[in-house]
Amino acid sequence: MRVQARTAHAPDSVKHKWSSTALKWYYRGNTFHPCFVLQDGPHPPPHTTPRITSHYTVYPRDKDPRWEGVNMERFADEADVVIVGAGPAGLSAAIRLKQLAGEQGKELRVCVVEKASQIGAHTLSGACIEPSTLQELFPDWKERGAPLHTPVTEDKFGILTEKYRIPVPILPGLCVPEYEENLKNSWVWKELYSVRNIRPSCHGLFGVYGGMVYTGIFYWILRGKEPWTLKHKGLDSAQLKPAKDCMPIEYPKPDGKISFDLLSSVALSGTNHEHDQPPHLTLKNDNIPVNNNLAIYDGPEQRFCPAGVYEYVPKETGDGMRLQINAQNCVHCKTCDIKDPSQNINWVVPEGGGGPAYNGL
Repeated sequence: MRVQARTAHAPDSVKHKWSSTALKWYYRGNTFHPCFVLQDGPHPPPHTTPRITSHYTVYPRDKDPRWEGVNMERFADEADVVIVGAGPAGLSAAIRLKQLAGEQGKELRVCVVEKASQIGAHTLSGACIEPSTLQELFPDWKERGAPLHTPVTEDKFGILTEKYRIPVPILPGLCVPEYEENLKNSWVWKELYSVRNIRPSCHGLFGVYGGMVYTGIFYWILRGKEPWTLKHKGLDSAQLKPAKDCMPIEYPKPDGKISFDLLSSVALSGTNHEHDQPPHLTLKNDNIPVNNNLAIYDGPEQRFCPAGVYEYVPKETGDGMRLQINAQNCVHCKTCDIKDPSQNINWVVPEGGGGPAYNGL
């Protein structure tokens, strides 16, 4: 299997072009941030829609002035197995493959491709974990010095209201399947099967509170042994209601002690992307954000994104609004790729090493 990776190197003339025509800067949180607005010309007529970040399958790179003069350097390597993503699932798969190859005396080249600057850079640590899988992969993990030093003796989980805490049962973690037959005979299958109805139960008539009651009865008491399996209603992107059918929610302003403003929280994530690269948040159709999402749903992108990446701002010329994508702020959660009601946002991998670092937490 041949692995290829690409690195774009933009000469100074291209970087200057980005700064003058495609790259705009906005000031927030005592810092200048770049955002990209690619237009058909320096001053498009008021009735046209500015080209925002059209995906290369819609607007080919050989016709896109952002890519003019960019030297695309390619790196290639040979591997037997390529795993995309060095998260817990990817690393577990790579480790187990190497263990099996070693047991059989075979040479197996496993390549793990990761977009972060180093392994674990895009993982927010500090979570409580159930170490059964770690025990299976590395029975001697304690002797190896794994940084797990505080055993959990008690868990409490609840919903906080203004004055009270509503206790809810603790749910077991979800683990990654390895091989189908082994999975069905393992503790993982038993655990997954017992919690199969918990999330779908929240989609019933009584919502999350009905799901809590269901969970209390059928999981906490009966351990998930009910003889039926509930189904999800469909895609998350299809669950939004038109803005005319909803009441706006007025959230209290952050107090700086328990709650914090969005951009201050983004700064703590250490998110950064090189400004001289085409934005990785692309659109299939530049007209849809204003004509569909803003007109029908009042621009949900600017609310479901936790990093303030999407904003609807007035056009520079003429009347109306346009979508501004502040790709620099992206924390790689991919909520937009999942929740966009028009499924118009196509999240592609940015230049390697960018994204959150979580070095301020």
